[in-house]
Amino acid sequence: MSGLFSFWQEYRVERTLAALRRLLPQQVQVLREGKTSLVPAEQLVPGDIVHLQQGDNIRADCRLIEAYDARVNNAAVTGESLPKARGADASQRMT
Repeated sequence: MSGLFSFWQEYRVERTLAALRRLLPQQVQVLREGKTSLVPAEQLVPGDIVHLQQGDNIRADCRLIEAYDARVNNAAVTGESLPKARGADASQRMT
């Protein structure tokens, strides 16, 4: 019985992770060495400048350099029910 329960939980976790992967962008518009190009999200490296547009889903480890009325949905990470306004300052949290 315990093995069956463990299998069922692992199966559900794999389905949830697959659904989250579908939410992430397949390609991201990146500024590297003064040129803008589309690269697979898996090839992002520290120092890349990512250009976001309305409705884009991004990884949570990006830092905003410039933002105009940016709202972030952290529901998958923190459980917050509504998107929160975010600014470009490292410590700035707008409400």
